[in-house]
Amino acid sequence: PLFGPEPRLVVSERTTWITTPLVADGLPDFSAHLLARLGPAPPPEENAAVPLLAALWPMGFVGPDLDLVCKAIGIPVAKPARPPLVPADADPLLQGLEDLVADGSSRPWTAEEAPDLRAWADRNEDALDLIAEAAGRPRYFLPSPSLLRSRPEPLMATLLSDLQAVRAATASLACRGMGHAGAGRFADAWRDIHATHRLGRLLAPPDRPYLLIHALRAAAISIEADRCTLELLGLPDLPDDVLAAIRRDLAALPPHANLAAALATERLIGIDSVVWTQRSDATRQELLGSPGRDGKAARALCSSTSLDWNGVAMAVNHAYSRLEEAAGRKSFAERRTAANAVVLGSLVLPTEGPLASAAYVARLGLSRIERADFVGRKILEFFVPNPSFVDATLTKRDCLSDLVRLAAALEAARRADPGRGFPQRLDELVPGHLEAVPADPFIDGPLSYARRGDGYLFYSHGPNLADDGGSDIFGWIEHGEWRHGAAPVSTAADDIVIRMPMPKRPLRRPR
Repeated sequence: PLFGPEPRLVVSERTTWITTPLVADGLPDFSAHLLARLGPAPPPEENAAVPLLAALWPMGFVGPDLDLVCKAIGIPVAKPARPPLVPADADPLLQGLEDLVADGSSRPWTAEEAPDLRAWADRNEDALDLIAEAAGRPRYFLPSPSLLRSRPEPLMATLLSDLQAVRAATASLACRGMGHAGAGRFADAWRDIHATHRLGRLLAPPDRPYLLIHALRAAAISIEADRCTLELLGLPDLPDDVLAAIRRDLAALPPHANLAAALATERLIGIDSVVWTQRSDATRQELLGSPGRDGKAARALCSSTSLDWNGVAMAVNHAYSRLEEAAGRKSFAERRTAANAVVLGSLVLPTEGPLASAAYVARLGLSRIERADFVGRKILEFFVPNPSFVDATLTKRDCLSDLVRLAAALEAARRADPGRGFPQRLDELVPGHLEAVPADPFIDGPLSYARRGDGYLFYSHGPNLADDGGSDIFGWIEHGEWRHGAAPVSTAADDIVIRMPMPKRPLRRPR
């Protein structure tokens, strides 16, 4: 029926996904469930969040939220004695130097080139040391205050204020590391870059729940750390012991975040949103009345017809199950095809004019199952980013990590036999320098590799699955050769390219 009382939402694995703990109305407490999965809290001396919070104080938390967070991680609510970090791109003394700051975190620089950047690093030395210390701890536990409050709240309101702070911290640490490299302090440079690698992994660990936004933020940190590592590997005077430390530390890094694990946590938010939407008319208007396709139709459907929220929950669960199955497929092309087949919002209803009215929706004669499926897909449309984009980003991250380890092995092989130089083929690295040569994760085939002059070129095809001849998406490398002179421009090519030797690029100065 289109009208009449709505059936009660049943607590089961097919509908609410989790069945305990419950709140007063008999429905699951998703916040408590997620908090339990995040915990237990590690001792403060093992928690990377403790020195990070001190370095980034107050990390976006204010008032009672700061009290809740400090209590959760077992520390007093007290401003640290040492001054917190002022990120380079927020330092009033560096305003207008955004290009310089960006370059400073991606290639070696000297105090002579950038005295203002050197002064910033010196002013923030204590805070940057705390960030590097945090990376050496085994866990990062900093639950959102939204999960710590005594009253239940929708998971969609979960605060993620720490993510931007951690991203600023890692960029600042990478910038200092590249300053160490420019000054010839190679061990100090690798300490900061290795810490950046570690922080990216701690943000979304394989044994704890995380969201897609955590996975994407961690991927951005890892990509930045990998590019800094390549800059170190390209330095002709990099000491042998630092090269050995780079290879050893890269091999010991924990696994990256993965899409399937993130989707498992995203499912909790999706189902929790179903629960809160059926609880509250205001939430229905906020969630289902969002701008975009089918917004007016969704409002009309929810305000004027009877919905079976069990059907909505089952539709959401089914979509997440299909997305998780797609994320688990072996090849990139298969994952992309399967994810694109999960059409979010496929039932198109009018969004403007009289055809968007409740009467028109009623005249469509949609069954209760069809209405539930439509609303479930509308909820998913609100929450789930393009799964193909996320998978492409995470696959780029995995690919670059493999290429950096491969570059380190090539450098070790060159040093082991200086008269011969770099190998003619990648399989010559096995077994002396690598257990196995990584494959191109985008095409499940071999990487393109060639000796060029006194260096080499190798690359992956990238998300477009096409061989662009070694031209990268940033425009720095075209057809396997570095650009000179003009600044790079974004191109249609998206190969992931390593070209050695690397030229010394000047720091861009502010306009």
